[in-house]
Amino acid sequence: MIKKDGSNLVFIVGTARSGTTWLQRLVSSHPGCHTGEESHLFYFHIVPQLKAFWKGGNDQKPVGLYTYMRESEFREFLKAQIHSLLAVIGKEVRPGEYFIEKTPLHVLCLEEIRRFLPKAKIIHLVRDPRDVVASFLAASRGWGKFWAPRNSFRAASLWVLCAGAAREYKRKFRDPLFYELRYEDLLADTPSELRKIVDFIGLRWNEKDILKTVNRNSPDELRAGGGTLIPLKGQARKDFGAFSGNPRGFIRRAAAGGWKKDLHLLDKITVFAVAGSLLREYGYNWEHPLGSPVSKAVNILLPPLKRLRSLFPKAGR
Repeated sequence: MIKKDGSNLVFIVGTARSGTTWLQRLVSSHPGCHTGEESHLFYFHIVPQLKAFWKGGNDQKPVGLYTYMRESEFREFLKAQIHSLLAVIGKEVRPGEYFIEKTPLHVLCLEEIRRFLPKAKIIHLVRDPRDVVASFLAASRGWGKFWAPRNSFRAASLWVLCAGAAREYKRKFRDPLFYELRYEDLLADTPSELRKIVDFIGLRWNEKDILKTVNRNSPDELRAGGGTLIPLKGQARKDFGAFSGNPRGFIRRAAAGGWKKDLHLLDKITVFAVAGSLLREYGYNWEHPLGSPVSKAVNILLPPLKRLRSLFPKAGR
C-alpha cells in the first residue's frame, strides 16, 4: 500500500511527448516497482476541487463548501480522498516497494503534490521544445488528433507552461525530493542516467540488470510491441485487456535534433519566439533559427526585392 506521506511513491512529470512513458517503463522494470496508466489524480481531481468546490459565489452571497467548513477542514477532506484513491492505486505495493505514477501534466500540480504527500519523490523529464513541438504536430495528424496541439504556437506555449512550472517550483522550494534530467542526456547514456535515478529513489539494482532493462526498452523493441508492459486495472482491464498498448506512431524517432528536419522555418521561428529564453535556461542551444539576423535578413529579403524591382524597371530613375 502507498504510505500516507507518499514516501514510497514516485511521480514522473513533464510536458507530453518528452519521453515520460519511456522513463516510466525503464524505472518500473525494477523488481521492486509497480506502475500503471496515468491516474490524473491531482490534475483532474484534486486541483479542480481546490479551485471550484472550496469557495464560490461573490462578496454578497458566498456559496460552496466554504460555507460549511474551514479551509483546514476542507484540506483534510481532500487528503482523505487522496489516501483513499492511493489505497486503490497502490494496493499491490508491499513494504520496501515503490509505485511509479506517470501523469505528465502533474508538472502543473507540484505544490499540491508536495502539500498532500510531503515525502513523495518527483522526477521531472525535460526535452528540447523544438523536438517536443515536432512530436506534437506529428501526433496531431494521427493518433493524437483529439488532444495534441495542431500548430507550433500552441505546442510551444504548452512546453513553456509545463517546463516553466517545473523551473519555478525548483527555484521556489529547492526540494531535495525533486529530481530533474534532460531527455537528451537519458538518450545519450541511458544506463548511467538510469543508475542515477534509481539511486535517487533509493533502489538497489545491479549493472547487468540495468543493461538488460535498457536493451529491452530500446525504441526498436518498443515499436515492435515489446518492452516493459504497463498494466491496466479496474474497469479498463475488462474493456481493453491486461496491459496498455501504444497506438501506431506513438514512438517516432526517439532521437535528439529531429526538429531540424521536421519543422518548417516558420515553426522554428515560432518556437524560438515563444520558448527562447526558457530554452536557454535549460541549457539548450538557443541560436536564432535565422542565424545572424543581418546576414540572413539580407539573404532572405534581397531576392524578392530584386524580383519586385524587375517589375518596375523605371523605378528609382
